Amino acid sequence: MMEEKIKKYVHSRYGFDHGPKNQIRMEKITAVMLSKCREKMANGEDEDAAFRNLIDEFEESEQTEVLRRTPIHRIVWNAMLMLSFLFLLLVLIVRLTDWEAELLFSGQLWI
Repeated sequence: MMEEKIKKYVHSRYGFDHGPKNQIRMEKITAVMLSKCREKMANGEDEDAAFRNLIDEFEESEQTEVLRRTPIHRIVWNAMLMLSFLFLLLVLIVRLTDWEAELLFSGQLWI
């Protein structure tokens, strides 16, 4: 029962890629999760609680792994791009409102 739950979870998480490397990765993740779940159940947790705790731990470690793999220069570069885009958007808005105000005060724009 537990093995099927874990296989379903891993397949729903990584099953979109059908390559051989991904299949091996899915089998390794399933094996590790199953052994950790059995260990938790041996420590006295019931099956559902052990599965939920295992999924929570896995999600948390997956997020930290993604952050750990992302180089700092890519994070800084993305932040700079976002800030420059926001600055250009602000300049565009100011220019358009300035242009509309100029037309309004000259009497060429009717509201």
